[in-house]
Amino acid sequence: MLRFVLAVAGLMLVVVLSGCATLSKVECQTGDWRGIGLSDGSHGYSSSRIEQHAEACAQHGVAPSRELYMAGYEQGLVSYCRLDRAAETGTSGGAYYQVCTGEIGLSFGRVYIAARDVYLARSEADGIRTEIDAVTDKLTQPGLTDEVRLVLGGQLSSLQDSLERQQDAVSREERRLRTVMADEVRRLNVLGITA
Repeated sequence: MLRFVLAVAGLMLVVVLSGCATLSKVECQTGDWRGIGLSDGSHGYSSSRIEQHAEACAQHGVAPSRELYMAGYEQGLVSYCRLDRAAETGTSGGAYYQVCTGEIGLSFGRVYIAARDVYLARSEADGIRTEIDAVTDKLTQPGLTDEVRLVLGGQLSSLQDSLERQQDAVSREERRLRTVMADEVRRLNVLGITA
Protein backbone atom coordinates (compact mmCIF):
# COMPACT_ATOMS: atom_id res chain seq x y z
CA MET A 1 0.00 0.00 0.00
CA LEU A 2 2.80 2.40 0.92
CA ARG A 3 4.53 1.64 -2.37
CA PHE A 4 1.31 2.47 -4.24
CA VAL A 5 0.96 5.81 -2.41
CA LEU A 6 4.59 6.68 -3.15
CA ALA A 7 4.17 5.75 -6.82
CA VAL A 8 1.06 7.92 -7.13
CA ALA A 9 2.80 10.81 -5.33
CA GLY A 10 5.81 10.46 -7.65
CA LEU A 11 3.59 10.45 -10.71
CA MET A 12 1.75 13.54 -9.49
CA LEU A 13 5.08 15.31 -8.92
CA VAL A 14 6.17 14.53 -12.48
CA VAL A 15 2.86 15.84 -13.84
CA VAL A 16 3.11 19.03 -11.78
CA LEU A 17 6.73 19.67 -12.72
CA SER A 18 6.14 19.00 -16.41
CA GLY A 19 3.17 21.38 -16.28
CA CYS A 20 5.55 24.19 -15.33
CA ALA A 21 7.37 24.07 -18.67
CA THR A 22 5.96 26.38 -21.32
CA LEU A 23 7.30 24.22 -24.17
CA SER A 24 7.91 20.52 -24.67
CA LYS A 25 11.27 19.01 -25.62
CA VAL A 26 10.04 18.54 -29.20
CA GLU A 27 8.87 22.17 -29.42
CA CYS A 28 12.25 23.36 -28.14
CA GLN A 29 14.15 21.17 -30.59
CA THR A 30 11.92 22.06 -33.54
CA GLY A 31 12.56 25.71 -32.77
CA ASP A 32 9.79 27.45 -34.68
CA TRP A 33 10.48 30.62 -32.71
CA ARG A 34 8.54 32.88 -35.08
CA GLY A 35 5.52 30.59 -34.71
CA ILE A 36 5.90 30.43 -30.93
CA GLY A 37 6.12 34.23 -30.77
CA LEU A 38 3.11 34.54 -33.06
CA SER A 39 1.09 32.25 -30.81
CA ASP A 40 2.12 34.10 -27.64
CA GLY A 41 1.35 37.49 -29.16
CA SER A 42 -2.02 36.39 -30.52
CA HIS A 43 -2.96 35.14 -27.04
CA GLY A 44 -1.96 38.44 -25.41
CA TYR A 45 0.92 37.10 -23.34
CA SER A 46 3.67 39.46 -22.22
CA SER A 47 6.80 39.44 -24.37
CA SER A 48 8.70 38.39 -21.24
CA ARG A 49 7.20 34.94 -21.81
CA ILE A 50 10.26 34.20 -23.95
CA GLU A 51 12.23 34.05 -20.69
CA GLN A 52 10.00 31.18 -19.54
CA HIS A 53 10.51 29.47 -22.90
CA ALA A 54 14.28 29.95 -22.60
CA GLU A 55 14.22 28.38 -19.14
CA ALA A 56 12.15 25.42 -20.37
CA CYS A 57 14.35 24.86 -23.41
CA ALA A 58 17.62 25.23 -21.48
CA GLN A 59 16.73 21.90 -19.85
CA HIS A 60 17.00 20.38 -23.33
CA GLY A 61 20.14 22.29 -24.38
CA VAL A 62 18.27 24.65 -26.70
CA ALA A 63 18.35 28.46 -26.73
CA PRO A 64 15.53 30.42 -28.37
CA SER A 65 16.01 32.83 -31.26
CA ARG A 66 14.87 36.08 -29.66
CA GLU A 67 14.86 37.90 -33.00
CA LEU A 68 12.52 35.38 -34.66
CA TYR A 69 10.38 35.16 -31.51
CA MET A 70 9.89 38.95 -31.34
CA ALA A 71 9.09 39.18 -35.07
CA GLY A 72 6.36 36.58 -34.61
CA TYR A 73 5.24 38.11 -31.32
CA GLU A 74 4.71 41.56 -32.87
CA GLN A 75 2.74 39.96 -35.70
CA GLY A 76 0.62 38.08 -33.15
CA LEU A 77 -0.17 41.27 -31.26
CA VAL A 78 -1.75 42.70 -34.40
CA SER A 79 -4.37 39.94 -34.27
CA TYR A 80 -4.77 40.22 -30.48
CA CYS A 81 -5.02 44.00 -30.10
CA ARG A 82 -8.55 44.34 -31.48
CA LEU A 83 -11.52 45.72 -29.61
CA ASP A 84 -13.55 42.54 -30.05
CA ARG A 85 -10.71 40.65 -28.32
CA ALA A 86 -10.73 43.21 -25.50
CA ALA A 87 -14.44 42.58 -24.98
CA GLU A 88 -14.00 38.80 -25.23
CA THR A 89 -11.07 38.76 -22.80
CA GLY A 90 -12.84 40.96 -20.27
CA THR A 91 -16.24 39.26 -20.34
CA SER A 92 -14.64 35.83 -19.96
CA GLY A 93 -12.66 36.96 -16.91
CA GLY A 94 -9.33 36.70 -18.71
CA ALA A 95 -6.28 38.71 -17.74
CA TYR A 96 -4.91 41.59 -19.81
CA TYR A 97 -1.16 42.14 -19.60
CA GLN A 98 -1.04 45.68 -21.06
CA VAL A 99 0.57 44.42 -24.27
CA CYS A 100 -1.30 46.68 -26.71
CA THR A 101 0.32 50.07 -27.26
CA GLY A 102 -0.53 53.46 -28.71
CA GLU A 103 -4.07 54.53 -29.47
CA ILE A 104 -5.28 50.96 -29.98
CA GLY A 105 -3.79 50.09 -26.59
CA LEU A 106 -5.72 52.93 -24.97
CA SER A 107 -8.96 51.80 -26.60
CA PHE A 108 -8.27 48.14 -25.82
CA GLY A 109 -7.80 49.01 -22.15
CA ARG A 110 -11.03 51.01 -21.98
CA VAL A 111 -13.07 48.26 -23.62
CA TYR A 112 -11.39 45.59 -21.49
CA ILE A 113 -12.26 47.42 -18.25
CA ALA A 114 -15.90 47.83 -19.30
CA ALA A 115 -16.02 44.15 -20.32
CA ARG A 116 -14.41 43.08 -17.05
CA ASP A 117 -17.15 44.99 -15.20
CA VAL A 118 -19.72 42.92 -17.13
CA TYR A 119 -17.90 39.75 -16.06
CA LEU A 120 -17.87 40.84 -12.41
CA ALA A 121 -21.57 41.75 -12.47
CA ARG A 122 -22.47 38.41 -14.06
CA SER A 123 -20.32 36.56 -11.53
CA GLU A 124 -22.13 38.31 -8.69
CA ALA A 125 -25.49 37.28 -10.20
CA ASP A 126 -24.25 33.69 -10.52
CA GLY A 127 -23.24 33.73 -6.86
CA ILE A 128 -26.71 34.88 -5.84
CA ARG A 129 -28.27 32.14 -7.97
CA THR A 130 -26.10 29.59 -6.16
CA GLU A 131 -27.30 30.93 -2.81
CA ILE A 132 -30.93 30.75 -4.01
CA ASP A 133 -30.42 27.12 -5.03
CA ALA A 134 -28.92 26.30 -1.61
CA VAL A 135 -31.83 27.90 0.28
CA THR A 136 -34.36 26.24 -2.04
CA ASP A 137 -32.71 22.86 -1.36
CA LYS A 138 -32.94 23.47 2.38
CA LEU A 139 -36.64 24.31 2.04
CA THR A 140 -37.32 20.91 0.45
CA GLN A 141 -35.82 18.99 3.36
CA PRO A 142 -38.41 17.08 5.38
CA GLY A 143 -39.04 17.79 9.02
CA LEU A 144 -38.43 21.54 9.02
CA THR A 145 -40.22 23.50 11.69
CA ASP A 146 -42.52 26.34 10.69
CA GLU A 147 -40.06 28.78 12.25
CA VAL A 148 -37.18 27.47 10.12
CA ARG A 149 -39.37 27.53 7.00
CA LEU A 150 -40.28 31.14 7.76
CA VAL A 151 -36.61 32.14 8.16
CA LEU A 152 -35.61 30.30 4.97
CA GLY A 153 -38.54 31.83 3.11
CA GLY A 154 -37.38 35.29 4.19
CA GLN A 155 -33.84 34.53 3.05
CA LEU A 156 -35.15 33.28 -0.29
CA SER A 157 -37.26 36.39 -0.81
CA SER A 158 -34.32 38.63 0.05
CA LEU A 159 -32.03 36.72 -2.31
CA GLN A 160 -34.56 36.92 -5.14
CA ASP A 161 -34.74 40.70 -4.63
CA SER A 162 -30.94 40.85 -4.67
CA LEU A 163 -30.85 38.82 -7.87
CA GLU A 164 -33.32 41.14 -9.56
CA ARG A 165 -31.19 44.16 -8.61
CA GLN A 166 -28.05 42.38 -9.77
CA GLN A 167 -29.64 41.46 -13.11
CA ASP A 168 -30.38 45.17 -13.55
CA ALA A 169 -26.71 45.87 -12.78
CA VAL A 170 -25.66 43.30 -15.39
CA SER A 171 -27.88 44.99 -17.97
CA ARG A 172 -26.40 48.40 -17.10
CA GLU A 173 -22.84 47.09 -17.44
CA GLU A 174 -23.66 45.41 -20.77
CA ARG A 175 -25.12 48.70 -22.07
CA ARG A 176 -22.04 50.56 -20.85
CA LEU A 177 -19.79 48.06 -22.64
CA ARG A 178 -21.69 48.60 -25.90
CA THR A 179 -21.38 52.37 -25.46
CA VAL A 180 -17.66 52.25 -24.67
CA MET A 181 -17.07 49.93 -27.63
CA ALA A 182 -18.96 52.24 -30.02
CA ASP A 183 -17.17 55.32 -28.65
CA GLU A 184 -13.75 53.72 -29.06
CA VAL A 185 -14.51 52.50 -32.59
CA ARG A 186 -15.54 56.05 -33.53
CA ARG A 187 -12.47 57.54 -31.85
CA LEU A 188 -10.13 55.17 -33.68
CA ASN A 189 -11.91 55.74 -36.99
CA VAL A 190 -11.34 59.49 -36.63
CA LEU A 191 -7.65 58.72 -36.14
CA GLY A 192 -7.67 56.46 -39.20
CA ILE A 193 -7.08 53.31 -37.17
CA THR A 194 -9.04 50.15 -37.90
CA ALA A 195 -10.53 48.74 -34.73
